[in-house]
Amino acid sequence: MVKKIKVLCIKSSFNIDYPDKIDFLCGKIYDGQMNFDDILVEDESKELCLVGQTAGEAVRLGIQQSSSGKWDNWFTEHFKILCD
Repeated sequence: MVKKIKVLCIKSSFNIDYPDKIDFLCGKIYDGQMNFDDILVEDESKELCLVGQTAGEAVRLGIQQSSSGKWDNWFTEHFKILCD
């Protein structure tokens, strides 16, 4: 099941491989989609990137220890879902 969403970037994110390249710019609204347990957001280069997972899935994958949040910590630190 794929659901289209819009997200607001609340903290800029720089590319891991190219630190001078911004992937997501604070204050900008991006198109995205929820795909089962994953959230993908279209970055500055117009590619859909995996940016979040449900907390349960993050725990299952060993990314975080607690499932006490809706989305993983990185996603909630960088984005806010505007419409779902």
